[in-house]
Amino acid sequence: ANNPRQAHPYADSLDSRVTNNRTMLGVSQRYELSKNWVNNTGVYGTFNNMDHPWGSGPFYNGYSIGNSLGYGARTRFTYSPVIGTIQARINFGGEYQFASEVEKEYANFFGETGELQGDYEHTSQQGIAFVQGEFDLPSNIILTLGGSLNFTKYDFINRVVPDSLDPRLVTDFAPTFAPRVGLVKMISEQMSVHASVGYGFSPPTTWEIQTQAGINRNLNPESGINYEIGYRGTTLKNKLNFDVSTYMFQLNDAILPRVNEAQQTFYENTGSTDQFGVEAMISYLVMNDPSATISLLKPWVSYTYNHFTFSDYQTETFDWSAFEVSTLDFSGNNIPGVAPNVLNVGFDLETNFGLYVMTTLNFVDEMYLNNENTKSVESYTLLGSRMGYRKVFKKHFGLEAFAGVDNALNADYNIFVTINGFGGRYYNPGPEANYYGGLSLKYLF
Repeated sequence: ANNPRQAHPYADSLDSRVTNNRTMLGVSQRYELSKNWVNNTGVYGTFNNMDHPWGSGPFYNGYSIGNSLGYGARTRFTYSPVIGTIQARINFGGEYQFASEVEKEYANFFGETGELQGDYEHTSQQGIAFVQGEFDLPSNIILTLGGSLNFTKYDFINRVVPDSLDPRLVTDFAPTFAPRVGLVKMISEQMSVHASVGYGFSPPTTWEIQTQAGINRNLNPESGINYEIGYRGTTLKNKLNFDVSTYMFQLNDAILPRVNEAQQTFYENTGSTDQFGVEAMISYLVMNDPSATISLLKPWVSYTYNHFTFSDYQTETFDWSAFEVSTLDFSGNNIPGVAPNVLNVGFDLETNFGLYVMTTLNFVDEMYLNNENTKSVESYTLLGSRMGYRKVFKKHFGLEAFAGVDNALNADYNIFVTINGFGGRYYNPGPEANYYGGLSLKYLF
C-alpha cells in the first residue's frame, strides 16, 4: 500500500521481463464420409523463442534463453446410428502431441547474461485414445458414456549439474484410463437438469518438473473424481437465461507451488484435497433485434463459491530453533490462492452500425496465501470496459478497431500472489488504471 514497487525493488536494474516470439500453424479438414459417418482431422505446429531475464530481490536472479517446437495431430470419427428407436452419436479417435525445448539459464547480471547455471533439454510425448457415446433415451433423457486412455512420457536432462552423477530424468507414466458418465433430463424445451461423474488424471507439466530450483524427481500425477449436478434453462420468451451447477472434486496428490530461500519456485504434491464449489450465471436480453439501432443489450451476472480444503496433508520440515525435524499437519486448512467468493457483473451493448461496448465489474474475495492459513490478501474490485467498432465490407473484408481500460477505479490489488512465498514475499501488486487499443483486419474467404 505504501510503495507497490518494493515488491520487486530490483526489477528495473535486472531488466525483469519476458519476451516471446511465437508462430503457430495448423490445418484441419472435415470429411463427410456418408450420411452417418463424419471425420475431423487436424495437424498443427508451434515454434517459440524466449528471452527471459528475471529477478526477485537480493536473493537468486536468473536469465533464461530458450527455443521450443511442438507438433501434433488429432482425428475424430462421429458415427450417428439409430439403435432400435434410440438416436445415438458416437465419437472416437486419438490425439498425439510432441514438444521439445532447449533452455539455458544464466546469472542475471543487471539485465545481461552472467555465469551459466543450467543447460536444459526436455521433450514430452502425450497420446490419448478416446471414445464417447450419447444416447437419446425415452422420457427426454440423454445418456453420455465415455472414457479416454492417456499416455505421457517426459525426458529431461541438465548438462550443468556439478553435484549429480545422473543429470537425466526419464519419466514414463503408466497408461491411465479416465471414464465419465453423464445424464441430462429435459424437463421442457427450455429447462434441463444434468448430472455427471468423472475420473480425471493430470501428470505434472514440464515446467512444474523443471523449475528454477532444478529438476524435481519426486513429482507424481494428480488424480481425482468429480461429481457435478446442475440446472439450466431459459424463460420469459428466451430472454432470461440461467445456469446453476454445484460440484465436489476429490483430488489426490494435488500439485501446488512453493518458494525456497533463494526465491526459486518449485512444486510439490500436497496430499489430498476436497474442492466444493457452486457456479451460477444469469443474463437478460433487454434488446435482441439486428435491425434496431441498439441491436443487443444484455446485462449479466456470474457468481462462484469455492470451498477448497486439504483433507489429508502432512509434511516434514526442519525446525532450526529446536534443531530437529518436525511434522506440519495442514489437514482441514483452506487451500491458499483460492478466493471463497468471486462475483462478476457486466453488460454487453451492440449497435447495428458496428459500435459495441463491453463493461465488467469483478469482485474477488479475501484469500489465504500459505498452507498454514496465517497470511491472507484483502479482497478487491476491478472495473474494466472496452469499446470498439467492427464491420464487414463487401462480404470479405473485416475491420475492428477497439480501445479499453482496466482497473478504471485505481484499486489496490495483487495481479497474482506467490503461494507459500519464502520470507513473506507473497505480493505482486497490479497496475493502476491502464489503457490499451488495437486494430484488426481480416479477409473472409
